[in-house]
Amino acid sequence: MEISLTVNQAIKEGFEFCGIEGIGFQGLQYIADLAPEEILTTDYRLFSKETVFPCINKDSLIDRAIDDAYDSLEFDVDTSDIRDSVKEAVDWEAIVEKLNESLSTHTFHSLTNIKLIP
Repeated sequence: MEISLTVNQAIKEGFEFCGIEGIGFQGLQYIADLAPEEILTTDYRLFSKETVFPCINKDSLIDRAIDDAYDSLEFDVDTSDIRDSVKEAVDWEAIVEKLNESLSTHTFHSLTNIKLIP
């Protein structure tokens, strides 16, 4: 069953933005700026009220650094020495914390399946 909200209901529930179903990355459109005719002729869906941001996982970052180190060689290495050296080289927690702090300023809304109706 599809969920639908009118413009007034959506605004009362705290939604602010909408977008067009079926389009990938797109700009946010203010719900209040849309004419009823636009809403009738376009498949608008509400964007989430909460934002999300990209983040980096410590283990993934370490694995990537290790993989890059191994890939820089023209032959296979069968030793854990490189892995241990990379893991112990820096404070990975501090690096991930700083990177995620920086990434947290780049927020995005997800398009929901809630249809906007006039």
